[in-house]
Amino acid sequence: DGVFLLPGCCDPFNDKAIRASRGSCFQIPIVSGDWVHLESLKTSVSLSPEFKFIWEDKPLALVVGSEGHGLSEESKTVCELISIPMAGGYESLNVSVAGGIFLFMLQARKHRTC
Repeated sequence: DGVFLLPGCCDPFNDKAIRASRGSCFQIPIVSGDWVHLESLKTSVSLSPEFKFIWEDKPLALVVGSEGHGLSEESKTVCELISIPMAGGYESLNVSVAGGIFLFMLQARKHRTC
């Protein structure tokens, strides 16, 4: 587990990022690379558009877009797209909330008991 930073990402060691992460940026591996490196990490995990799949113990990478522009066209072609189903007529969540939900779901797969 860790964080993979693509070109143009914010600095995870920026003062604001350190405060927002409550220092967790010092607790996990963080690597930088480009799309070629990220694509080489891509596995055959079968994701559905609504992120409902049988959790497999295969590595995967979660790529989130920017708040204002979303995912780049390159990321849309390289990555398998997933989404969080929305109820009540809401259009979307902000990127930090959506990322947090996905990270929670990914963490839960390590701790499942059944």
